[in-house]
Amino acid sequence: MFSSIRGFLSRHKRKFIISGVVVGGAVLAVKYIGYKLEQWQEKETKEILERAQRHSHFESTERTCDQTIMSLAPVVQETIVSLTETENIVEMLKTAAPSQKLELWAQLKVLAFTRACVLMYGGVMLVVTLRVQLSLIGGYMYQDHTGPVRVSSALQESYLSLCHHFMSHGIHKLCTLIEEKVSAATREISLKQRLTLQDVEQLFWSIQAQVATDGHDPLHRISQYVLLQTLEAQYYNLSDRDSEMLVRIAAETADILDSDEVVSLASSSVAHAFSAFVDGLCEGFCVARTGKESLNDPAPGHSCPPVPVEKMMRPNGTLPFSHPNAVSMPLAKLIPLVNSVSLNFTSGDKQPPWIYHHVVNDKFKVLAANIYEAFCQKA
Repeated sequence: MFSSIRGFLSRHKRKFIISGVVVGGAVLAVKYIGYKLEQWQEKETKEILERAQRHSHFESTERTCDQTIMSLAPVVQETIVSLTETENIVEMLKTAAPSQKLELWAQLKVLAFTRACVLMYGGVMLVVTLRVQLSLIGGYMYQDHTGPVRVSSALQESYLSLCHHFMSHGIHKLCTLIEEKVSAATREISLKQRLTLQDVEQLFWSIQAQVATDGHDPLHRISQYVLLQTLEAQYYNLSDRDSEMLVRIAAETADILDSDEVVSLASSSVAHAFSAFVDGLCEGFCVARTGKESLNDPAPGHSCPPVPVEKMMRPNGTLPFSHPNAVSMPLAKLIPLVNSVSLNFTSGDKQPPWIYHHVVNDKFKVLAANIYEAFCQKA
């Protein structure tokens, strides 16, 4: 019997070897696949958790950024208002001699439009600076959760304090530049010249164009307005390692602020801010249309008498519709309106649109997300 078994094994030896190899290989393959599958699942789970952690940390950073912007906005506005003070000129106009009033009105005209323009530029510059700063430092701080700490509390404080340069010096520099451009753009506009909303919009476009062609255009050189160019005085109490890190992060921040992507985004945001400001003036034009004066005052050079409001009334007591662009007012009446809108212009949620529109702008959020993602994975 054993001889028959040996013969059977001998005759089918090759088959047994091949079968053993196949079965053994299959078992090893199954175990290997299971091992790799387990590794892949662990890796996917880890990546999902990391993404969730990054997302949660980024949202926290964004909330902090929004709160910081809204808390600094009143400070920026107060600084701009103080630098473009018009109350003294208004008081002087009440008692000034007729020969002096024209010069005072010219100053009032420049300051009123300068204030409005600086608010539009300043709001964008504040938002884009804080978005970049907090997203960049947020990325570095996320790295600290997964590796050795590289951003100390002292370094964070010193870095975030760099934007205070904007409030102390940058706004002054911005006001000087804008005032120069406003003066040039409004020099030929007399106080009696009537302007429509479209004329006002074109005036703002003219100011923006002059600023954009200037060698100190704030949107192409945001870093020069919002960041200290010399940092020695700011990190004298930091360690050598933190000092080097601060210089490095500040340089990265400046590169981002002056990048083409940020310049393009800031330029479009300023344009939208001016459009929102003109929309705010619209209500004033509508009030002027329904005031005690004529609805259709003749243009300069025409002698046709005005038609009183009462004669324009419909039988039901309503006024006929008139497009805001068809209504005009003298520049002398537009100046107080521009001043009022600059100080009191708010949106439906009582937030100043000159800053709030940028806080909720998705493009700024996407920029912040891209910066955060780049720096939280940077070696």
